[in-house]
Amino acid sequence: MSGSKVKIELRYIFQYQASLLLAWSLQHHMHLFEPDFLLFLQEDKSEGYIQQQIYIEPKGSYLLETDKWKEEFLKEINDEAIPIVTYVDNNDYHIFGLPFYNTEYKIEEFTESMDNFLK
Repeated sequence: MSGSKVKIELRYIFQYQASLLLAWSLQHHMHLFEPDFLLFLQEDKSEGYIQQQIYIEPKGSYLLETDKWKEEFLKEINDEAIPIVTYVDNNDYHIFGLPFYNTEYKIEEFTESMDNFLK
């Protein structure tokens, strides 16, 4: 696809105010997790659109090790979630999790992951 451009529209991004809890089973113990941000991107297709929902969690360096299970969960969304669901409205919905956003230790990994979504 050299020379071609895909138009991706930023639909909205919002910060959670306890509006969504994600549940994840870690070694048979249930953990609840509220990611701080959810980014919605939309790309038009011939009929309908593709919507990407991307979970983003900024994390201070002092919490990287303590909250490592949260980052594992976000990454597991990419590996274990159903990659595409087409509903009767003929739109495709994708969900993704990004590595922690941390400018001190993880900015390269975060940026690389975000770039992969925007290709």
